[in-house]
Amino acid sequence: MGKMKWIYQMVQDGTSEEFIKQYLQAKLQDKDGFVFDSQFIDVKQGRSIMKEMKRANKEYDIHIDRQAELDQAAIEL
Repeated sequence: MGKMKWIYQMVQDGTSEEFIKQYLQAKLQDKDGFVFDSQFIDVKQGRSIMKEMKRANKEYDIHIDRQAELDQAAIEL
């Protein structure tokens, strides 16, 4: 469960982009893993994290859209 919170936090604060960059760099250089956020991430684990990041990103986008709609509705009142 700790990893999920970490993944969602990366999506919210934008550090997921840096994670993706480092993951892709490790893949291109045929490395076993990379260091991110002071921890070693195996490439296989990184792939799984990327999958969850994609899902978290979609959910976060939906959340932001709903918040914007609620804010707009509040302004119109």
